[in-house]
Amino acid sequence: MKSLGQRPKEEELLKMVRDVSEDPIYDTIEFNEFLQMMSKQQKYGLDEESIKEAFNLNQKDL
Repeated sequence: MKSLGQRPKEEELLKMVRDVSEDPIYDTIEFNEFLQMMSKQQKYGLDEESIKEAFNLNQKDL
């Protein structure tokens, strides 16, 4: 998210994740859920390609 210029507070991020997560037990999301979550941020000028690029950059850090 930092790659996309997003810096939500931990509480905000947790709420965003829980809003889209299909896993009721763990606070984790899959890539498609991440895209869904970030698509809600489109009002800030993010496009799907930028989101995918940022996600790929983060995967390299693992």
